[in-house]
Amino acid sequence: MLTKERIPVATYPSSYDMFEERPRPGTRMFRKHLTSTLHMASLVASLLATSLFAAAIPHWNSNFFHNTGPNRGDWTDGMPLGPLVFALVYHAATLVHNRTTRRQRGPAEAVTAGGRPLPLILHALSSALILATLFASLILAAYGSLFRFWRPATRTQSGGVPCDTMLNVFARECQPVLYSVGRLQLAGIVFGAAVWLCHFALFLIALRNLRRHSIIRRVQSEKLAQFSLPRSLSSDSAPTVPPGRARSNTTRAMSLGRSLSMKARQKPSHHGGRRGERTRTGSGSGTAVTDGNWHHHHQQQQQGPGRTQGWYDVAGGGGGGSDVDIQRPTQTLPPVSSRYS
Repeated sequence: MLTKERIPVATYPSSYDMFEERPRPGTRMFRKHLTSTLHMASLVASLLATSLFAAAIPHWNSNFFHNTGPNRGDWTDGMPLGPLVFALVYHAATLVHNRTTRRQRGPAEAVTAGGRPLPLILHALSSALILATLFASLILAAYGSLFRFWRPATRTQSGGVPCDTMLNVFARECQPVLYSVGRLQLAGIVFGAAVWLCHFALFLIALRNLRRHSIIRRVQSEKLAQFSLPRSLSSDSAPTVPPGRARSNTTRAMSLGRSLSMKARQKPSHHGGRRGERTRTGSGSGTAVTDGNWHHHHQQQQQGPGRTQGWYDVAGGGGGGSDVDIQRPTQTLPPVSSRYS
């Protein structure tokens, strides 16, 4: 038996027709350019911050030392070098990978192609790691820096700056190294903060891409389930019944219906045959049909001779108007195609 299946419009979704309200290529291109710009800006800022901290460490070690901490050297300026170098390598690898992928796919495909889950997770984890480590290291670098001790010089009445007193121990005129190293540390912290801000924006973009990818996967699974649903319903809606059991159920239902119809026809009349005194004589016979069973007898006459089946009531001609139940045997007729051949 043929069954109709309603096939969805999009049987297998692709990355191009996933959403009806898909953003325009201009918006996608702007987002791609924004991501590339953030990577390049963070690359330059991380390179500058690494250079500044690396330049401040030897000058600091040759003039100062730490009283507390794991090392007497400038370990506070060495802490940001780890996340900054990692950010530098990450941005360089990402830019090279994006440029290579864009050349292989072309500009149009590079804009419209969706991201894969593994690179998206790697981008999110890398940005989160850089954010956590760089924030802590910049706090330590700011705490152990020298620009916190900068003080203006105290001059005498003649306009000179005496350096043999404790008043000008942190003045520029008395300790120029303090200011030169402090400037390097301050610039390194500023560019490190710029790297942190760029990675915060990249982390938000990575989270958005992960959310978009999860929505695409969910819509794909829903469409695939919608495609396979009509087939499963058409195969599971009609239960399979053995032929012998189906035949026995049909025979039992037919016998039950026949017995109920016979009981309904054999039920005696409450009014009796005397109520219908008005009779009508059939043509060519002396059989009189009462008013009570005239409708049933008229239907039997319309069906024609030889097509009457079951029970019907007829009033006898000289029986005093009493109803008599007469059973006529059921006749089996040949098919219509061979009846008039």
